[in-house]
Amino acid sequence: MSLIVNLFMSAPDSTSFDDRRVLSALVLLAIVCMTYLIPSFIGFGRKHPNAPAICVLNVLLGWTVLGWIAALVWAATSAGPTATVIVNASELITPRPDVPRPAAGSFCQQCGERRQAGAEFCIGCGRRFL
Repeated sequence: MSLIVNLFMSAPDSTSFDDRRVLSALVLLAIVCMTYLIPSFIGFGRKHPNAPAICVLNVLLGWTVLGWIAALVWAATSAGPTATVIVNASELITPRPDVPRPAAGSFCQQCGERRQAGAEFCIGCGRRFL
């Protein structure tokens, strides 16, 4: 604490400017800024989907202790699992024996083209009939 008081309370000499005092003040300012932006660094570092919103909350409301804690908690929470759907393409085009095949003269469900008798594929869009 005495370092901070000495940095800002002591007056520089009138003949020369103390470079160590300026350097110490800049280092202290950098440490304060890094500490202030910890929630933003955590959000972007964890690739949180709401990282830009966390950064805005941190910058705008971080000066209140409650806003800084809220940004820190938000950055530390997980976004939840992302669902990955894997579809086997062979299951989509293989006809199932329990499903009756459409009769000749029916229409394609995708393009509306009339189905030819005995055709497996639509002549309009190439979709396979199930």
